[in-house]
Amino acid sequence: MDWLEGAGQTHRLTQVRRTTQQGLLAAALAVREGRDMKTVLAANTFNNRTSWNGAGFRLQDAAATQANTGLLAWAIANDIAQRQGPVVILTPDGSNAIIRAALATVQTRQWTRNNGATFGPYPHTWDRHDNEEANALLADIALPETASYADLRALLTPLAGHAPIAQAINRMDRLRRAHGQAAFTAAQVTEFVLESVRNRSRLGFRQQRGHLVMTIQRAKNREFPNVIVLWPHTATGGAEHLRRLLYNGITRAQNHCTVIVLGQNRMNVPPFAP
Repeated sequence: MDWLEGAGQTHRLTQVRRTTQQGLLAAALAVREGRDMKTVLAANTFNNRTSWNGAGFRLQDAAATQANTGLLAWAIANDIAQRQGPVVILTPDGSNAIIRAALATVQTRQWTRNNGATFGPYPHTWDRHDNEEANALLADIALPETASYADLRALLTPLAGHAPIAQAINRMDRLRRAHGQAAFTAAQVTEFVLESVRNRSRLGFRQQRGHLVMTIQRAKNREFPNVIVLWPHTATGGAEHLRRLLYNGITRAQNHCTVIVLGQNRMNVPPFAP
């Protein structure tokens, strides 16, 4: 390191930045420091609804309830319509019923603006954990407790269009030829499929096209051009934990991030304000 310091012109990287959008950077920094996000953004009121905006960033609320998820669905679809390229939707609570219902509407509904222009529907997929992906691939297969390679190959071949299934078949075949293993257990087959899914995820082969939905925790260490963060009242934890979650969600964005807060009058408390 001493040699490297004097070997050429040195520029120290002191701050991680995946974006140059100043509004997005300012909002993320305010969250990180526990300040009021709204003070670094410009308020804009339209049709009696206020949003706070900066370059590459928007903060708004949606008065959605279990009985009326349409407001949230419209807010999500309207934001997707304004972005270029795919959008990734993040939330701290992937099981929230209001969010699930709103996203189901976004999948199928088309909206019409006052000028007659339409937008939506916007199909999307949930980015699942590796074990969830593996379990989904094997969900419709009744694996026997123990079976021969030939029997398992016949059982799995109809699903060999999925790369992890094909790789599991190939792995069993190699073990049969190289080590003489004649039979395999259901647990072994499941582990072969799971290991293949893990490897494909690690090497970046599990990239789905179009819009994605995932938890903020799932998005850690990843980046996306456009992000929508859906923040429900079911996000739990202390103020510092909530700030870290929101900061992690915001900083996944490269070009634009919109934070939609479920419910009203919730932006004067953590993680949006001290």
